Amino acid sequence: MAIYDLLSNYVSLRSEKTFNGYLKDYLNRYPNDKNVQKFNNLLNINDEICLYRDFPINIDLSSAANKRIDYRDISKIGNDFACADYIIYWQNEEIQRAIILSEGNIIEARGMFYCLTGKEAPLEKAADELLSLTVDSPELTDFFIQLQNKNCKINSLQRKIDTLYLNDPEHLKDQCIDLAENILQETKKNLPDLPEEGKAELIKRTILRIFLIKKTLYVKYMANQSILNNRHSGNSKEQRIFAKSYIDEIPFISFHDLWNIK
Repeated sequence: MAIYDLLSNYVSLRSEKTFNGYLKDYLNRYPNDKNVQKFNNLLNINDEICLYRDFPINIDLSSAANKRIDYRDISKIGNDFACADYIIYWQNEEIQRAIILSEGNIIEARGMFYCLTGKEAPLEKAADELLSLTVDSPELTDFFIQLQNKNCKINSLQRKIDTLYLNDPEHLKDQCIDLAENILQETKKNLPDLPEEGKAELIKRTILRIFLIKKTLYVKYMANQSILNNRHSGNSKEQRIFAKSYIDEIPFISFHDLWNIK
């Protein structure tokens, strides 16, 4: 099934917390959404865009990759919490396209993509029709315009983004470590002043973001054929060991310790 058909017919178990419909209807319902101007820019290009707000990410902890990531606290936030911030999607007579839009970093956006398109994930069969960006990406409007053309290849655009921001594995590891450290520092700063419900929300959000960072680093390292051939001499087992050592460098605070921050 193509991406528009998948998203327009997808029923979430947390439907009371999500929105799935025309973007213009979303903005009428939520006129104070902080990204309203960016969305209006897209509507000026195509006023038939749909939006899925908070599309659920069901993280399969039994998958081989997620077992190697071994971030067990992700199981404590519940699949009713983990979600992709926005997915915009549209169709015309010839194409169906979609873009995951993260409110975080491009690294988190890619993590959302990998979770949603992995083996037996809900969007697995439509991965080639799905781009991942951030809401604040300077490329968003330009890429959206290009994607209105049936001859534009999503994989080509995604490679451009990955080459710009995620290409070098050593630099990506440093980016992931810095991003995780900043997230944890911000969380530690804000937690003491929040009511109980707000603390629970921030703690779950923090754990999800760290998981997505780890996911992106692991998948990007494992998918790098140059690293496999030149660094590991074609030895995929050695490559997995190195990938695991990389993600183990990403800092985290356990679910229990986050709750104990005063």
